[in-house]
Parts: sequence; structure tokens; C-alpha cells
Amino acid sequence: MPLHLAAIIGGKPDAAAFWLLLLAAYGVGFGWMLHRRVLMQYRGEDLGETLAPAAPAGSATSAAPAAAGAGKVATAPRSAFLSGRAADWVGRLIVLRDPLAALLEREIRYFFRNGMLVLNALVPLILPLFFMSISDKRPDKGLEKLTALDLWFPAMIGYATLIISAHNFNSFAYDHRGAQTFFTAPIRVRDALLAKNLFAGSVLLVEALLLLGLFAVLGRAPGPASFVSSFLALGFLFLLNASVGNLISVMFPRPFEFGQMRRTLPGMAVLATLVTQVVAMALSGGVYWYAAYQKNLWIAAGGFAVLFAIFIPSYNLLLDAAQDIALRRREKMLGELCKL
Repeated sequence: MPLHLAAIIGGKPDAAAFWLLLLAAYGVGFGWMLHRRVLMQYRGEDLGETLAPAAPAGSATSAAPAAAGAGKVATAPRSAFLSGRAADWVGRLIVLRDPLAALLEREIRYFFRNGMLVLNALVPLILPLFFMSISDKRPDKGLEKLTALDLWFPAMIGYATLIISAHNFNSFAYDHRGAQTFFTAPIRVRDALLAKNLFAGSVLLVEALLLLGLFAVLGRAPGPASFVSSFLALGFLFLLNASVGNLISVMFPRPFEFGQMRRTLPGMAVLATLVTQVVAMALSGGVYWYAAYQKNLWIAAGGFAVLFAIFIPSYNLLLDAAQDIALRRREKMLGELCKL
């Protein structure tokens, strides 16, 4: 049993049986989904964005449609992405330019088609329950200090940012051959990256609001200073990760290997990602440490407001730089993404 579950069970046979059954169901369920995914890929399913092969013109199955459509010019099916028009349900929510809105719609649809990304987004909502249950069952000085300083919510926001923003450092991992569309359609690579960042930021904001509701239900709602500083830190951390992630995504793109359920990054990309996370943790930790030392979280809110304001123009400049790099290296970039 995992250590945190063993601490919760506390030697109770019925609780042990329940959690063991739950873990077994988890393994069986996700094992079945992995089996289906790998089996479909083994049978020839291609997750690329090319058209499915059509039946031969002379076959019996295609004879009737061919006769019915004689004299008509065949046209490819329209899609919201290629038509330059966003879906109505996206347009009503966000006022964006048509190409950007269509790209954002594309990211939303791809997200809900990828079960692994959905599960990855749910992790930051589950772990706080375990952390809090451990702090209640086995009090620890460090955890008690988090509670006393009202830092539980900022800590969970930082963890959610770390999990969700990891995708920013390889934004084109799931595009594969579909990334060619960014260079052939009448859109800018800048818009494609901006749409990916907007969607990741939206997911992160929803995660933060759900965490806020979870903390309120558990009776640990953050105070005003903790709330304001957490969301300002969220904006700063996201802009930092997105700015560096866009550069790494176009300089060191790597497709996701569905057969092996992993994505590999070159050494320089891993090093840049690690340095970015270290810098983010150092800045955030330094701001919160000084605020805790002064016993005033409003100092943290002011510090993150300054950092957030600094990174808004920096993000815009680095986004333009990422587009220039992508245009110069498009052959190498597409070669990496299309080789699977």
C-alpha cells in the first residue's frame, strides 16, 4: 500500500480491503484503456490529421455513391479549424480574432479527446485531499506552519502550476503531422502558440477555482491576502513557464510516442526546463519567505504583482521570438514531429 494510504488505514481490515479494491479497480480500468489504445494502434489506426484512405473507385461499395454524385465536383469536408471560423459556443465566451478562436477551439477538442491529458489535469485536485488527511492524522511541524501562515492554498496552486505547465515545454507533442497545418494554413505560428498558451492558462485557472472551492468545503478557505497573492503568483508562474516553454517547443520539438506512452526531450530542453522551474521556485519561495518572515502576506501579493507586470511584455517579446525561430527551423521542426 502507498504510505499515505497506510497512514489513513491505521490497521483497520475493512478500510484496507476497501482501498485495496479501489486500487485494483484503478489498475484494471486503466489497463483496459491502455490495451484498447495500443490494440487500435497495432491494427493500423493513425492519429495523424491526414484523410482516411478511400475505397477503390471500381469497388461495389463505392459504385452507388459514385453514380449518385456523377457530374459533381468532389470537395473535402469543411472543418472549423480550416474554415477560419470558430464555433459559436467558443465565440460567445471569448472575443477573439477568428484564426485564434478557431485554434483555441481546436485545443479544447483535442484536450477532451485525450484521456491522459484530462487525467493529468485532475491530479492537482486529488492530491490536496491526501496531503490534508496526512496533516490531520499525523501532525507535522512543517504542515502546521503551512496552516498557521495560511500557505496551504498557495502551495497547492504552485503544485497545480507545476503539473499543468509541464505541457508548455513541448507544446507540439500531440500534433505530430498536424503541425504542418501551422505552416500551410493562413495563420501565424504565433497564433498557434498563443492558442495553446491560452488553453493551458484557462485549464490552470479552472483548476485554481476548483481548488478554492475544495478548500472552502474542507473548511480551509484562504484569507484575502492568501487568495490575492496565490492568483497573482499563478499569473506570474504561468507567464514564466509559457514564455520559456514556447522557445523550447520550437527549438526542441518531440512528438509523443503513443506506443510507449512517453515523450522524450533532448538534454538541452530538459536542462532549460529544470532551470526554469528552479528559477520559478526560487523567486516564489523568496517572496513567500520574506512575507512569512514579516508575517504579512500582502507583501507577497505586492511582490507577485510586480513580477506579473514585468512578465507581460516579456511574454509578448518571447512569443514573437518563438515565431521567428519556428519559421527559420520549420524543416527541422516538422522533420522531428512527422517522423513517427
